[in-house]
Amino acid sequence: YGLPFVLLADSEGIITKAYDVYNERNGQGYAQRVTYIINTEGMIDYVDDKVNTESHAQDILARLG
Repeated sequence: YGLPFVLLADSEGIITKAYDVYNERNGQGYAQRVTYIINTEGMIDYVDDKVNTESHAQDILARLG
């Protein structure tokens, strides 16, 4: 799709566990919906752990200014 960044597949769950968003339901592991905005120094600037799927893209774009 010509995205200006690399997408990450976390098939082993290493990243979800490192960011403490790993959950299990009915014996199945899944990642909780959380968005992290990471600055150019590699530090987390913002965490959205109450993702509203209807407005999330607009919410994050507004946050980025």
